[in-house]
Amino acid sequence: MNDSDLDDLRARLRDHAGQLAEHLLGAPNPVQSSRRELRFGSKGAVSLVLTGDKAGLWCDHSADAGGDMLALIQRELRLDFPAAARWALAWLGDPGRQAPAPRRPANDHPPIEHAALSPWGRDLWASARPITADCIAGRYLLGRLCALPEPHAVRWVPALRYGDAEFPALLGLITDAQDAGRALNLHRTWLAPDGSGKAAVDRPRLLLKGHRKAGGVIRLSADVDVTDGLGIAEGLETAATALAAGWGPVWCCIDAGNVGNFPVLSGVEALTVFADHDQAGRAAAAKVASRWADAGREARILLPPKPGDDLNDWARAA
Repeated sequence: MNDSDLDDLRARLRDHAGQLAEHLLGAPNPVQSSRRELRFGSKGAVSLVLTGDKAGLWCDHSADAGGDMLALIQRELRLDFPAAARWALAWLGDPGRQAPAPRRPANDHPPIEHAALSPWGRDLWASARPITADCIAGRYLLGRLCALPEPHAVRWVPALRYGDAEFPALLGLITDAQDAGRALNLHRTWLAPDGSGKAAVDRPRLLLKGHRKAGGVIRLSADVDVTDGLGIAEGLETAATALAAGWGPVWCCIDAGNVGNFPVLSGVEALTVFADHDQAGRAAAAKVASRWADAGREARILLPPKPGDDLNDWARAA
């Protein structure tokens, strides 16, 4: 492909940027999107410009990444540049090229290969270390105004591979919300080598592929500490911020879907939801609060005042 062909390909992708972004990223965030710009993700972290001189350019504000539509194809499909160009031509419908697989429906999830945490996941968890105030993970969490979690729930490793590189990483043990002894998955957060922030990678937070997430939680507070009341939050840092502020016991539910589907637990009479202030977060909080209220339990929702914020955002801005 010569320079002229490449310029033509980029122009064609720019003309179809909105459709291509939806193919790769799913439906845009309806609350934060506009005619000029699409936003993707529950917090609108990924933006795509639709009009003007910067049309067809995207930015992931949570990962300090961005570029044109070919760069988005490379990132989302993990392709090198020549493969991304071939994929783009196929997606555009060039004759003689195999069309890409259709986008998976929003309610269609990758197959679950491991009903419980795999041996590899268990070995990784067993190798991880407790978090202390002077370790890389501890400096990261304290710098984010988070409580240091107990090692039954969150640990860290000095080096965890990401692509061709290695970075220190937080590991959160995801267990069944109704069975603390059933480990399901690991929540991994890659960190900068000095703990000053997340690693400069495309997706610094990932679960293990092929493992169950639904119905899982990270028990920042042990079951023995859960008596009459319990707090839940989407993110690990949100839950750890609640603990640092004196709330407890608290569990992390990983995402809005798990918050909304969080079960009514035997013996727990009151639930506090530390909700993310976005459409998905508010809907999930309302859903779970209604379920608990219908079961005769107390349920309340605590929401940060600024739209788009979670509790950690609010605490760090204070």
